[in-house]
Amino acid sequence: MILCRYSYLYREKRHIFMNIKMGIVGKVTWLVVIAVMVSVLSLLSIGYYVNYKQVDEAAGDELIGCASITSGLLTAVEIQELSQGKVSQNLKEKVNWIVDHKPIFKNAAIISLDGVLIVPDKRWEAQGYKAGDKVFVDRDAVDMLVSMKHPEASAVHNFAGIDRKSGYAPIFADHDSSKNIVALMAVDFDASIIKDRTFKMLKFTVQTGGIFPVVAALIAYLLISRMIKPIGLVSARVQKIAEGDLTGEAITSTSKDEIGSLVSSVNQMSIQLKQMIHTIEDTSREVNRTSKVLSGDANQTAASIHTMVSAMQQIAAGAEAQEKGTDESARAMEEIAEGINGIADSAMTMSEMMSDTLGAAVEGSETLDRVLKQMDSIHQSVEESSGAVKELSNNSEQIGQIVLVMKGISTQTNLLALNASIEASRAGEDGKGFAVVAGEIRKLAEQSRLSSEHIAELIETVQLKIQHMVAAMEREMVEMETGKTYIHQLSSGFQSIVDKAHKSNGQIMEISAISQQISAGTEEVASSVHETATIAKLSSLQSSKVAKLSAGQLDSMKLITTEANGMETISEELSGVVRKFKIS
Repeated sequence: MILCRYSYLYREKRHIFMNIKMGIVGKVTWLVVIAVMVSVLSLLSIGYYVNYKQVDEAAGDELIGCASITSGLLTAVEIQELSQGKVSQNLKEKVNWIVDHKPIFKNAAIISLDGVLIVPDKRWEAQGYKAGDKVFVDRDAVDMLVSMKHPEASAVHNFAGIDRKSGYAPIFADHDSSKNIVALMAVDFDASIIKDRTFKMLKFTVQTGGIFPVVAALIAYLLISRMIKPIGLVSARVQKIAEGDLTGEAITSTSKDEIGSLVSSVNQMSIQLKQMIHTIEDTSREVNRTSKVLSGDANQTAASIHTMVSAMQQIAAGAEAQEKGTDESARAMEEIAEGINGIADSAMTMSEMMSDTLGAAVEGSETLDRVLKQMDSIHQSVEESSGAVKELSNNSEQIGQIVLVMKGISTQTNLLALNASIEASRAGEDGKGFAVVAGEIRKLAEQSRLSSEHIAELIETVQLKIQHMVAAMEREMVEMETGKTYIHQLSSGFQSIVDKAHKSNGQIMEISAISQQISAGTEEVASSVHETATIAKLSSLQSSKVAKLSAGQLDSMKLITTEANGMETISEELSGVVRKFKIS
């Protein structure tokens, strides 16, 4: 509360004085006042906290004492009835007696350990509470009471819209602390009384403490006014310097502190400013003269450089055109050289191919000669084979005739054997041996007949094949004669190819040699053209570089001219500024 009041006063004063233009004395004085006020407020806050705590402890002791005394007034019978849930009128009067005789207390009641009203006083009933209703209890205080078995006071709490502080005293069975706690005697205290008592205790301190800021402000104002008087002189001198007046006398001060150092620094600054103004005035005149000369020289140099830039641009354009021409010539010579090299390579390839062709043609001609000789040998062999086959055909015909004779003989022998067997059968027993011989002869004759027939068939087959062979050999003879004719023609063609290949190979070798000579010449020309192109390119680059440098110099000279004109203007402005100062 005290802090709020002083904060309000501080804000009001600050609002009033913020609209007043204060000097350094007023500001420093206010700083001192604020420091004193902060110190006083800090002391008041600490005092309020300490006093409040002491008053709170005193109120707790008073509540505990009252609750203990009242619980001691209960008889053992009343406590026993209370444990049985019986409440006598005499017990109610004892509870009402607490607040009647001590109006400082708010309420009194006998409650259970969990805060249920057992015997409320008439003030609780006036507030609408009755037995069985639950009220607030400080659990920490009640737990401590149960544990330690002695009275306890609660912390400040709010119940039913009122800040309260309660005192709890245990009611033991038969007033014996070794027995169970039957109930609690609870007495409430209006907690606002604690704040009121605390403020009353601090009232004198607040009243006397408010004088200190005023006294401190007066003392601070007098001391600071005397201390910073030289600062006013320094401020006036600095104001004149700001207006351009450097003719004032030096400020005198006997102070040895920071203010004396400030006065000395201002005097030194005034002297240095006078010297600087003299120097700037002389320098501005020299700069003005030099800038005029520099501007004229820069204009002449710029004109010369402009002419040189035009000439270098023309040279660069010519060098660029020459570079393009030599590049095109170099590319053309490279293409010609590549074409001639291609011709030379093709000629060499054709020469190699013609050499291979010539070798193949010679080899083919030799092969045809060998084939022709083999054809003659085969023709002779076929003629010999044909004669042998014809002779074999004649022999097979003779064999066929012999087989016919043998076939006739076997037939005749078979008939004779048949007749002999007939005659033997007629002879009876005497002719049996002859019959056996006749039978054997008959078998042999039959076998001879079959063999002769088989031989006749084979001879017929052989003769048929020999006839086919003779016809085939006759065809082969005709084909062989035709082949010999073709081979003779092919041999003549190969010989012609060999002759032409010899001639073409010689011509190709000549073309290859000439192409190599032309290629060497074109390479030399291409090298010269490349060298010319390189020189032209270098010349073009150098010309362009020189042109760019010249253009850069021209821009630099223009910039120098502009800067010289600017320096002239600045020096004139600087002279005008310097003339504003009064130095004598």
